[in-house]
Amino acid sequence: MKKTIFLIFLLLNVNIYSQEKKCSDYKIGKFTYTNPLYKNWKVLRNETEQIETDKENKIELRASIDWVSDCEYILTYTKFNNSENHAIVGQKINVKIIKVRNESVICESESLGAKLELEMVLEKEK
Repeated sequence: MKKTIFLIFLLLNVNIYSQEKKCSDYKIGKFTYTNPLYKNWKVLRNETEQIETDKENKIELRASIDWVSDCEYILTYTKFNNSENHAIVGQKINVKIIKVRNESVICESESLGAKLELEMVLEKEK
């Protein structure tokens, strides 16, 4: 009887701790990119807004987020602190989370006919 109870307890714990991540686990948080071209960029996201910053180049982009589904959203840029590129305000980017990993997601974004695939890593709370 003790062995049966222990086995049930063990199976329950394995199930709890090995649950796979899903797209909705990445709706909010702090992220970085794995692509070296974007190594200075940090992304802070809540359910309605995304803020992208590059402190080295003193750039900040703000965008509203419209979640179409748990794995798809539309970013609409609302503010860009670089006056030379103010035309980006109002631009929409369609983003799909195409792969979920343990601590990261791979996203495909599309805007103005161009597609880009990037991996975003969720920063752990300290």
